[in-house]
Amino acid sequence: MLSRDDRNNIKIFKHQQHQLRELQSSAAASSAELEDTIAKAEAMLQRLGLKQPSKNSTVCTRSAPEPKHAPPAAPKSYAELLNAAETALGRETEFDFSDILSPEEIARAFARVNEIERQFALATGILNKKDLSFLMIAAALQTVKWVLFPPVDLQNFGKNFNPDDRLKHNDPSIENAHKKTLKDFQLSHQNEDGSWEWQMRKDQDHPKTWSEILFTTVPYDRIKGAAAIDGLVLCGNNHRLKTLGHDPVLGWIFGTANILTDTITFTDLSSYRVTTVILNERVPLALILQKTVDYACYDWHCLAAALTAQGAHIASDAFTKRGLPVPVLTLFNPELAGKLYDEHYDALCLARDTKTVGVIAASAAVSALINLIIAITHGLFYSPATDGVSRELYEVRTRKIILISNALASGSNIIYSYLSKNWNKLDIGGILVTVGRLFADIRFILRLKEEFIQREIDQDLQREVQKLDNLYAEIIGK
Repeated sequence: MLSRDDRNNIKIFKHQQHQLRELQSSAAASSAELEDTIAKAEAMLQRLGLKQPSKNSTVCTRSAPEPKHAPPAAPKSYAELLNAAETALGRETEFDFSDILSPEEIARAFARVNEIERQFALATGILNKKDLSFLMIAAALQTVKWVLFPPVDLQNFGKNFNPDDRLKHNDPSIENAHKKTLKDFQLSHQNEDGSWEWQMRKDQDHPKTWSEILFTTVPYDRIKGAAAIDGLVLCGNNHRLKTLGHDPVLGWIFGTANILTDTITFTDLSSYRVTTVILNERVPLALILQKTVDYACYDWHCLAAALTAQGAHIASDAFTKRGLPVPVLTLFNPELAGKLYDEHYDALCLARDTKTVGVIAASAAVSALINLIIAITHGLFYSPATDGVSRELYEVRTRKIILISNALASGSNIIYSYLSKNWNKLDIGGILVTVGRLFADIRFILRLKEEFIQREIDQDLQREVQKLDNLYAEIIGK
């Protein structure tokens, strides 16, 4: 597609072409009129019997009179030339090269462009020993990468879990595993003689030993007493969603603090005292955190026990029919968190999808790293004398190697996934990198190709101008 500057130039050439044809037509008419006048004069002289003057004789020695009015000066600037062309041809009229060039001239121009393109292809071709070696190494590395990378769970990506595939919250296997975790932790700090490696300490301000903390039912699992708190609706189906102790991430802070201080903290950051039931006694969150730090300073074993109890409880709830809510979301967007939780999209679903995204991102990062290593290494082998091209054209060869190697690796991965029907092995990260290289490298190569063609055409034009200058100098010299 022609640019506006190209169309303006063509319009100027077209106008000058019209002027030249008018000048040629006028000169031809004047010449024919002069020839006719001369013929009539010769016939008249013959009738009068007069001898015609010799063509070499001088009839009149007076110089031709100067014209009274000098011809108007031709436009000098580009703006004047364009304005004259638009005035004569119309501002809205559009022309292309076929309007100013003959078919033969257009054919020669295209032949020259094709010749320059062949020169560019030859200069940037990779059909040589060095470049083909890099191509094979790059393709092999990219292929080995997707072969070794773990498969991703694409078929279940974004899907909710089926509660029928999960266990009940009081399933014996869950309860036994939970008890075993706590018991193993306790016994790991008991000496062979039955004494405790960790001293059992408690006082009025710290009423529980680390062992008692370990086996105490977590306070944020309490439901009774919630009805006495205005605006709070708590039941077995939603208490994990409403309490921060059940948050897979925030629970390590708030849940641990609740265990040490016998409190429960909700998603609106309100906290209440807990015994065997939830008391309508609000406790400032700052005080809970202060008490937690105090408990840890009094006996850090109590903090270790609380963290162990928190981890064991989260692990026991994760695989149940209700699962655990999406981490952190309940604190910032409880409506969305509730919607996802009710639709059975929980923390395990998010972990599964996060793992999938992580594998894809890691694959893309490794592909990009391989491309970087190939680009740097291939660049180190550049030699102007051996390669015979500029650094820019050599970079085109580098990008061709990377682009083709990525395409080969991604193509083989797609074919393998299709033939094996194992779409979990599809290297999405590598394919994304390949697509990105397609856009970036092709755009870079086309830009350099355009610059190469323009440079060659400019050199051709410079040679033609030099010929005209030489011809002019020769004429003036004579």
